[in-house]
Amino acid sequence: KDSDVSIRRRALALVYALVTADNIGTLMKELLEYLVVSDVEFKADLTHKIVDLVKKFSPSKRWHVETFVRVLEQAGAYVEDQHCHQFLALVSQTPELQAFAVRTLYRAVFEQRHARA
Repeated sequence: KDSDVSIRRRALALVYALVTADNIGTLMKELLEYLVVSDVEFKADLTHKIVDLVKKFSPSKRWHVETFVRVLEQAGAYVEDQHCHQFLALVSQTPELQAFAVRTLYRAVFEQRHARA
């Protein structure tokens, strides 16, 4: 949260390197909170790293969906097409996840529309 971009990039690289399956929940919460307030020039890299961590260390498929949707809500313009395709493949190839994913996405769209109104 330093004003120096190079320090923030190094801090992100450090956090990224420290994430494991054991601490993904705690560190992801911090990363998502930072994503909301991060500068525009930093969002693309941060978003890419968050999505990469979600793919690597997701404790469950439901958590994966919830977290990916939060990333879409906060920085959807910065999510790469390949990540969206991978997310859609996960959902389409996991029938027991499909209803949950639809509800989660619907809720996100609904909440954003009402927040703007």
